[in-house]
Amino acid sequence: MHETPQVKFMDKFSFTMGVLTISLSQWLILRQPNYFPMFWMAFTSVLWIYRFIDYSSQKFELFMLDYCYFVNLSVGIQTTLYPNHLEWFQANYVLTMGPIFLAIIVWKNSLVFHSLDKLTSFFLHAFPPVIMHLHRWKFISNDLPITDNDSLPLYTNFVLSLMIYGVWQITYLIATNILLKSYLEDKSVTTSYRYLMTGKKKQFVYKWAETILREIGILNEDEELNPDDILGKTMFCSVQLLY
Repeated sequence: MHETPQVKFMDKFSFTMGVLTISLSQWLILRQPNYFPMFWMAFTSVLWIYRFIDYSSQKFELFMLDYCYFVNLSVGIQTTLYPNHLEWFQANYVLTMGPIFLAIIVWKNSLVFHSLDKLTSFFLHAFPPVIMHLHRWKFISNDLPITDNDSLPLYTNFVLSLMIYGVWQITYLIATNILLKSYLEDKSVTTSYRYLMTGKKKQFVYKWAETILREIGILNEDEELNPDDILGKTMFCSVQLLY
């Protein structure tokens, strides 16, 4: 209470950048939407580089293997290199408007301007749906064969979307169980499944799963899910798939 009030330079920088980003994004979306994808990719690249450096210092960098980053890459590649690929666009549309956009609520992403970490998390989930919306209604010029009355077929609305998810899940398991296995022997390295299943941040769904597994005898009465064994990873994959 006796300290002199002060605001760190990084907080000032983050606050200024956050406000300017919101203002510039709105202007681009409303007045120059064709330039918004270029702004998004350049801005996101800078944020990801900063996040990797910041997270690496805390051994959090493997969070950047998570699904939201994968979908951001899918949107970036599709809209840049294959802008007229209808099925891929439709699948990306579903993935961004569904699990990625909803994650803002589920993970309580807050638009805290003085926190560069919170700003990055928010933009990570908010900008891809905006890109898809602008393409869907042709605010961004494209030759996608879509009319105002088109609907999403079951194949792209469900099957293809789950196939893209499956590609990520398999890649994630290969990366964490084979390629980075020796690195993950260090228990201080944090991954999504370690973060969500252990400690004070343990998610309700995993607590509920532990209760069910104890009732059917798979876990002992005082035993908890281990994020690093087969059962723990199976539960993680199942919860992710359900979401």
